[in-house]
Amino acid sequence: MRILAVDDDTIILQLLEEILKNAGYPEFQSATSGPEALQIINADPEGFDCFLLDIQMPEMDGIELCRRIRAMRLYARVPILMITAMSDKSYVDRSFMAGATDYVTKPFDVLELVTRVRLADRLTEESRRVADRDQALRALQAEVEEKERRSLDEPVDIDDVDGVIDYFAFENYLLQLGRGRLFMSALLAVKVANISEIFSRCSPRCFRNFVTDVAEALSDSIVGQDFLMAYRGSGIFVIAFDRRFAESIADELREDFPARLAEFSPLHDDGTPIRVEAIIGDPELPGLLSSQRATDTLRKAIANAERKALVAAAANDAAARVRRNRPPEDEITIAV
Repeated sequence: MRILAVDDDTIILQLLEEILKNAGYPEFQSATSGPEALQIINADPEGFDCFLLDIQMPEMDGIELCRRIRAMRLYARVPILMITAMSDKSYVDRSFMAGATDYVTKPFDVLELVTRVRLADRLTEESRRVADRDQALRALQAEVEEKERRSLDEPVDIDDVDGVIDYFAFENYLLQLGRGRLFMSALLAVKVANISEIFSRCSPRCFRNFVTDVAEALSDSIVGQDFLMAYRGSGIFVIAFDRRFAESIADELREDFPARLAEFSPLHDDGTPIRVEAIIGDPELPGLLSSQRATDTLRKAIANAERKALVAAAANDAAARVRRNRPPEDEITIAV
């Protein structure tokens, strides 16, 4: 795996090189600034498999550099690990919104650093396998469409929607939150209850477009607040935001989301409108003294939305049975 590390501190770069070479990653290059890194990237004929970017650098900080790297087509999916000595949550949030995959903190815990680089390595290998498969099937477009169809329960890549990151990065973000920062966060899940019906009627491209439309409608419904969102699969969208605004954000989603989604008018392949049964879950708020982990909070938020979806489905079935058994109009009686 070819790694490019960027940090204005040469001692940090030397330390990174020593740690990673000892861990079995000898193909290591470094740069001391964002502009120098971009020159190296643009001039390199082979391409890099992983980036380590310091957040706080003069001239161009790591967040801006991350954004520019992610905008390059070759590096749209390459792992980007941010390096920071700062505890300010806003820097971390901005890094993930710029396209970061994960982050590590200074001073380095060697085991943690190597573990996260190895996770990035596995992600790169998986991306290569997917790319090789796609290339082999490109000649037969119809077969490609069928073979690229994801399972219903797999995440879908969503591009260019404010606040939306991939699910792998979303889980990494939550796992890195300390207890204090987790306490200041709220998690909420949104469930598209009829996702199986939608998935069965959509081509892969149609389904990706639908998921993107829902994500954009959710994003547009959260006005003036910082948040991170990801699509988990199975019609579940998860959102993290400041707990101080938990109820107001939940209310905004319930009030604004249907109208926002209607503006996108998602369609099936045959041009008919996609009927959407979306359930907005209740915010899940971690306790300060609780031993609950971030992933536990996430599971509870998802379970809440799924439970509400089941209740709504049961109510709809009951209403449908009443309509089927209702007597003709002229036989209806009204009790006073």
